[in-house]
Amino acid sequence: GASSNIALMNAAFSENKLLATTDGALKLYYDGNQKLATTSTGIDVTGSVSADGAVIANSSGATLNINTALGSNDSKILLHEGTTASPSNGASIRYDGANNQFKIGVGSSVDTTRLAIDRNTGDISFFDGSGNAAVYFDASAAALGIGTSSPSVAMHAVGKVRAQKSGQTTAYVQL
Repeated sequence: GASSNIALMNAAFSENKLLATTDGALKLYYDGNQKLATTSTGIDVTGSVSADGAVIANSSGATLNINTALGSNDSKILLHEGTTASPSNGASIRYDGANNQFKIGVGSSVDTTRLAIDRNTGDISFFDGSGNAAVYFDASAAALGIGTSSPSVAMHAVGKVRAQKSGQTTAYVQL
C-alpha cells in the first residue's frame, strides 16, 4: 500500500529536511538533525529559540510575555492576567537601557516600578504606589534615604522616626 506520509529530502536522498506523518507529527530538520516537531500536546524544539518576543498563555488568563523589542536596549518579562495589549494584576522584570536600570514592578499595573537598581552606580530605589522613591540607597555615599532620594547623611529620614529595642513595647525613642 502507498504511504500518505510526505518527506522532503536533499537531492541525494541522504538527509531529511521535512517529514509529515498522516495523523501524526510534522518534523523539521536542519543539517540532518531534527529541530522542531509537532506533538499531540504542542511542539518540541531541540536547540535554542530566537525570537523578538513570546507570549505564553493558558485558558485561565494567566500570561507570560517576553518582549525584547521594546527599544534599542530594553527587554521585559511580564507575568500577568489579561491580554498582552492590556496586562493587569501581575509582575514585570525589565532592563531599562535608556536609564541603565534593572527594574521590578508589581500590582494592578504590571509596569509600575517598585524596585530599581542602577547598573552604573549601584543605587537602589524602592518606590511607593505613586512612583515616588520611598526608600533610596545611594551606593557611592553609602547613605540610606527614607522618604527622600537625596540622603545627606548615612541615614536620612523625612517624616517621623521611631527606634525601639527588640522585645520591648514601651521603651522607644520617637523623633
